[in-house]
Amino acid sequence: MLSPSSFAPNGREASSAPLGREATSGVQTLVIVGHGMVAYRLCRRLTEDRARSIQIIVIGEEPRLAYDRVNLTQMLRGTACDALVLADRDWYETRGIELISGERVVSGDPDARTIQTDVGRVVAYDQLILATGARPFIPPIPGLEGANVFEYRTAADLDAIRWAASTSRRAIVLGGGVLGLEAARAMTDLGLQTTVVESRDRLMARQLDDPRAAELLLRRVIASGIDVRVGLRTERVERDGHGFRLRFETGAMVEAELIIVATGVRPRDELAGPLRLRRASKGGFDVDAQLQTSQPNVFAIGECASYQGEAPGFVAPGHVMADLLAERLLGQSSRLYEPALPECDLKEAGVEVSRIGEPMDATDYVHANEDTLRVIQIRDGKLVGLTSVGEWDQLSQAREAVRRQQSLSLRSIRRFVTTGELPNGLVLPIADWPAERLVCNCIGISRGQLSAAMTGGACTAERLATATGASTMCGSCEPLLIELCGAKEGIATPSRRRKRVWAFAASLMGLAIVAILAIAPPPGFASSVQQGWHHVDALWRIPWIKQTTGFGLLGLSLLASGIAARKRLRWFQWGDFAWHRAAHTTIAVIALTLLVAHSGLSLGHNLNFGLMTMFLFLCVLGTLTGVVSHLEAGRHRTATLARRFRPVVGQIHLFATWPMAVLLGFHVVSAYYF
Repeated sequence: MLSPSSFAPNGREASSAPLGREATSGVQTLVIVGHGMVAYRLCRRLTEDRARSIQIIVIGEEPRLAYDRVNLTQMLRGTACDALVLADRDWYETRGIELISGERVVSGDPDARTIQTDVGRVVAYDQLILATGARPFIPPIPGLEGANVFEYRTAADLDAIRWAASTSRRAIVLGGGVLGLEAARAMTDLGLQTTVVESRDRLMARQLDDPRAAELLLRRVIASGIDVRVGLRTERVERDGHGFRLRFETGAMVEAELIIVATGVRPRDELAGPLRLRRASKGGFDVDAQLQTSQPNVFAIGECASYQGEAPGFVAPGHVMADLLAERLLGQSSRLYEPALPECDLKEAGVEVSRIGEPMDATDYVHANEDTLRVIQIRDGKLVGLTSVGEWDQLSQAREAVRRQQSLSLRSIRRFVTTGELPNGLVLPIADWPAERLVCNCIGISRGQLSAAMTGGACTAERLATATGASTMCGSCEPLLIELCGAKEGIATPSRRRKRVWAFAASLMGLAIVAILAIAPPPGFASSVQQGWHHVDALWRIPWIKQTTGFGLLGLSLLASGIAARKRLRWFQWGDFAWHRAAHTTIAVIALTLLVAHSGLSLGHNLNFGLMTMFLFLCVLGTLTGVVSHLEAGRHRTATLARRFRPVVGQIHLFATWPMAVLLGFHVVSAYYF
């Protein structure tokens, strides 16, 4: 322990007593070393229940708050680092988290359960969580050091790269993996001539074991304006007054003014020695399925944790570790850690690449064309892996299907080889939807907005509906809210469900009447007064009956349009929307029935023909909207397809009312003026 008169090397005074356990006797002190995305995730999960008594201390080496490292490349496109920050200091303060930034933990005493930072600060702990992440791997190449040689790991690195790029014309990126390709794309976008150098024989060699995928990726990257050199080992880096020369073992050479090193990472396990922790053979703190290290009360999560000899190289497994450890520390669960399927995504290099799964003995099925390649791996009839190069609308669903190892029939496999598409039944859970994807089409509520409302306390489907308005219109997205909240019962009352079923039945009746109007021939009428009228002729022969049916039809059309305003106008909140929807559909069916009486099953000619055709088209769109909305509210496979097409049908139905109104006006004027 340091005395009160002791000072840290940088001049800051160090405490004479350990911070943490001894300062708050009786309260468990949890110390987190590292302040990245995984540490933030752990803090968030540990403090979801504010009533719990726990002291959390976070020590971060960077002076910045935790930020989104996955999207760090955006900084080279002008995004400020503050825009990537995951939470401000108020967030930590309101949760009782003590945040220490800009200090690095350098030593510790596992017997006394204390750690010490580089400024001499001593912190005591009851539970210690190591989330120190990883450090860039710098290959042992002579001359690869000094000014304008940059790592690609932190916000400070990218600030320095952006500054150097402003005075450079050429850049070299060492490493053809995901990070290297993202860096190369960013340099090219900044106007620099960029060369990617990869020592192995293909890009993304760790992820793309399929040579066809690697070849297509290489072609697409070169076509985007990036020079690529694969299979070349750098012998040395030479520096002159203008920049660098990379000399390869083959004798070839590349020149540039700046070099970015993106050749992978290694777990940061420097504290293994001071804390007497066991290291894994490939580096990282060796942890068991409970994420505990070889010392009691010391855990490790994220890129620094090695389970069964492997440390995760991406943030997603770290988030899983954080969630699991939070549950265990809070006594909520005793789940054990199971490594997820290896997966990766490349999106920032001008071409989308996705890889998931590790199929050792699976059979490949390929769909390829000039710009895309899709490979699925099948084992025992189940989807166990996929590789995709190029855009693919079904990618999210396909990845989830691999995680679930869903079964695929031979017919579906043959269809994939021919079309490149998988069955629509491969549905992505709403919790895994992109944040911007719409859940409630009626009022435009996205999955991200729903998740934000849940973070704010709306953790049931009913509260979500109240907080956001989702499902309060047509109700078709109601099952999605239920799924997102993990509830077993819906928020719809039996009465509301009956109204939805009635609207669906009325829609089917409407389609039947439209079919009769379009197909059935007009009935035979008397051709003269001498023949005598049939009773039905009176509907079209007597003027006041003709006018009554016509104005009745006009009134019903206006009433149906007015009821539809319940969905379009947010301020119009009178009545339950399920009732409005059932009423709108019922009025449409009555209007169609009245149309039969008004027209005599004849589509007419000229203006009347245009009016009838437009009216029937409008009714078809309306009834189709009702049918699709009903299917969208279900839990069957067609629900996914219905959610995709219902907004399109609904918008066309809405826009079709305007020409209908114009034609109807001409019809009324012509009937009385002429």
